[in-house]
Amino acid sequence: MRILIPTVDDRGDGSAVSDHFGRAPFFAIADTATGQVTVAPNGAMDHGSGGCAPVTLVGGGGLAEAVVCRGIGRRALAELTASNVRVFVSGGADVAAVLADHRAGRLVEATAERRHADGADGCGGSPDCNSPHD
Repeated sequence: MRILIPTVDDRGDGSAVSDHFGRAPFFAIADTATGQVTVAPNGAMDHGSGGCAPVTLVGGGGLAEAVVCRGIGRRALAELTASNVRVFVSGGADVAAVLADHRAGRLVEATAERRHADGADGCGGSPDCNSPHD
């Protein structure tokens, strides 16, 4: 399985996980079958609300079968789910920790009610935030 993980830097499996999905400076693609991790810049990190280009690449382009992130907006989650891409949340500090959580079965599948690793519904932990794109 190929897993896409948003990161703040390009250090392979040592890349730090970004707090946000679409605005991450980089994306790591981890192949769980081979253990290979490649990192690429996010050319659309400065997009406006609802313009999350990684959703199109992952969902429509077959870039990955799953996404693991710390937090994701409602619209991005809905679009990925509609494209049959599974989305998980993880508090892992880096790509290696996320992959260890995956191997151990500790990843939590994201839902409309739980879109962030800390269990909050986004916007700084405010459960009443209605922003479609945190």
